[in-house]
This record gives sequence, C-alpha cells and structure tokens, in this order.
Amino acid sequence: MDCYWYNEERNLGTILSVGIVNFHELVHAVDIPALGDGHRTLGEGLATYLGSITRSDSVVAQFPERFLAMLTESPKPSDYPVAMHFVGSLWVRWGAEKFMQLRREMPADATLDQFASVFASVYDVPLDAALSQMTVPLSGQLIPLGCGDGVEQIFWDGDKSTEAYLRGECGDPGFVGGGFVGDFMGFGKTFTIDLPQAGYYRIAVTAPEGAPPSFSMDGCPDIDAVSIASALDGRWEGILYAGRHALSVAFPQAPEPKGEAHLKMEWLGPLGSP
Repeated sequence: MDCYWYNEERNLGTILSVGIVNFHELVHAVDIPALGDGHRTLGEGLATYLGSITRSDSVVAQFPERFLAMLTESPKPSDYPVAMHFVGSLWVRWGAEKFMQLRREMPADATLDQFASVFASVYDVPLDAALSQMTVPLSGQLIPLGCGDGVEQIFWDGDKSTEAYLRGECGDPGFVGGGFVGDFMGFGKTFTIDLPQAGYYRIAVTAPEGAPPSFSMDGCPDIDAVSIASALDGRWEGILYAGRHALSVAFPQAPEPKGEAHLKMEWLGPLGSP
C-alpha cells in the first residue's frame, strides 16, 4: 500500500509508494506536519481533492446518506471519492482557511455527533443542511505532469501517423527515476502529445537494443471520455480520444540515468469503423 508516515518528535516524514511519483501522499506530507494527523475523512478527502484527478460524479446521488453512513462507521473513510466530494465542496464554497480551521478543531476520533457539532461551530451551518447542498460534481485539482506546460512536446506531424525519437536524461523536465533495482525499469520521462482526432490508434515504442520500453498514455482532465493506453511490451492498439495526453515512457536498464526510444503512432480509423 502507498502511505505517509510522520514522526512528530523528529519532524521527519516518509512516503512509501509503489509508484515513482505519488501526489496524494505528497499532500499528506504538507498537510499532516502543519495541521496534525487529525480526522482521517478530512485528511484523505483533502489528499484526494488536491492530489488526484478523481471525479465525484458517481457519488453525488444520495451523497448525504452515503457520507453520514461512512462517517458513522469509522473516522477513516471507506470511500475516498465520497470524502473528496465533501472536502472539495467545502473548499469551493468557503475556501481553504475555513477548512484548515475545521481540520485543526476536529478530534481525530470524533463520533458523528461530535463531527456535526464541530462542523456547525466552524461554518455556522448545520451539517445536514450543508450536505444537502453538495449537489455539483467535482474534479480533483491535480494537473498531471504532461497536461500543462513545461515538458517536451511530441508533435503530430503526419496525416495518419507520427514518429518521434524520445530521449531523456537526469535534469530533463519530466524525467524521474527510482534508480536501478533488479529487472525493473529504472528511469522514465513524461512527454506531451495532442491527438488530432478520436479513433482507433496503434502505438509502438521500441528501443535501439534490448528490452522494449514500457509506456502509459493518459488523457488529460479536459477530455470528457476516458482515454488511456498502457503496455509493458511497448505495443498497444485501441481507442483514444482527441486532445492532450501525457505519454510516460519507462526506459530499459542502462549504465547511466538516461534512455532513448522510438515512438510510432498510427491513426487507424474513426470510432465505429471495423
């Protein structure tokens, strides 16, 4: 599991993660030393809201009942999107300062009645009334690497296909790595690419020699449909949608923290084509 551990006496925090980059745990690493461990529903809701692109569309229906049932069960949330929708709704309506006050004043083990009492004292609104007004779906506020500016862009320079040589080394924007561990990919780099149209695509990422790089491609938050591709062997075929995508390439093991690969993407046809 991914987690954040904080030693208050030493003022030392540690993130444990199976991924190289984990923004959810990075939010904890800022929040917990500043405001304390506190009530887990508030903490996990905040980390999900600020550290992910999670959407709350699926939890808006019967949200008050779902939130109260989850809170009654335990201070630790069993449904992170529900916790995120609560925190995000507070953040949007009343701002960060009020939420931080709630974080500071809420006991870590607050029962439902205690939670409702502290909430009303901070926001001057009954908890039930506030929950009933949280009807607008929200998105997590993270802008994923490759969806904004600042990383290398791959340009779509053909009619139905594009090719590019991908190079990365320590110091490049978007280049990250955990080092050389066994047979795992040691380093990778994230690129930006704007796909011209929705349809069926074929992707091949190859290396000059040795094992093929693995890669993943994720549509950025402004793409309404789910647009994602992932391959451990460097080859993938399927549906992608128009718009900006973040392409993350994991380079094969090498003596130094750098790598290179060749990308070929082909647009095979529109949606609905055989």
